[in-house]
Amino acid sequence: MKRVLVTGGGTGIGRAIAHCFAGAGHGVTIAGRRLAPLEETARGHDITVC
Repeated sequence: MKRVLVTGGGTGIGRAIAHCFAGAGHGVTIAGRRLAPLEETARGHDITVC
């Protein structure tokens, strides 16, 4: 298992990448400008919001 940091993880391609890595069993941390979209991305997955 690797640890992955995704910037812009709240929407679009960043969100898709975060979900892809989390689904593959990697530890994922996401960062972005707005907290609400980041929390929505993390919901239901093992994703840490930064």
